[in-house]
Amino acid sequence: MQRTKLFSLLAATTLLSGCWSSTAKYEGISFPQTTSSELTFLEENVPADCTAFAHLLMNTKERSTGQDIAAAMHKEAESKGADLVLLG
Repeated sequence: MQRTKLFSLLAATTLLSGCWSSTAKYEGISFPQTTSSELTFLEENVPADCTAFAHLLMNTKERSTGQDIAAAMHKEAESKGADLVLLG
């Protein structure tokens, strides 16, 4: 019985510890914001002089459409000054 209580307390503490963690803050390369970035789905459409500086992993709301996800990624990329976004 004591082991069960201890395990339950440990599990609850582990699960709740993530509730108060701070959100991640971007600290990488950044350029002036833009509102004219382009989207592409094919690597062949990326110019040779283009440099990728980040990969984005994200969580989305339940029932998000592909358009919702692309719009969120596009907005984030433009806020970091991207002029081309490769989705793939």
